[in-house]
Amino acid sequence: MRSLVAILAGAVVVAIFIGRARSGVIGTLMPTSVLLVWVLQLGSLAVIAFLVGVVVKRRGWLAAAGTYVAGVALWTVVDLRPTPPWVPTDARGTWEAVIGMVSIGGPWSALCGTGGSWAMRARGRASARRGTGVS
Repeated sequence: MRSLVAILAGAVVVAIFIGRARSGVIGTLMPTSVLLVWVLQLGSLAVIAFLVGVVVKRRGWLAAAGTYVAGVALWTVVDLRPTPPWVPTDARGTWEAVIGMVSIGGPWSALCGTGGSWAMRARGRASARRGTGVS
């Protein structure tokens, strides 16, 4: 149940973040540096995926990738509001753009989710060693 709540909460956060990033909120903060905008976007997605991996622990990579894909799907349905499901209405929201976002963000989220789950499992092993007296 904890994993499902983490995935759904992460998907909502990703959908809100993508909507704000695509509307130009992040771009208006630093209009001169495109690289900084990309670093902020990928860094924010990394934090979200890392936290999902921390909560899920096992198969954090799968949960983080699922969170990102669910967030993109939620953003497509709510923000782009396609009339028929196969035609996004936003000029920048074509299916090629959505598929590109998933193909870049999915593996990135999986990688960061893996880091979160590994960190929590390593922390659990270290505390288990301390409890048994093994060093």
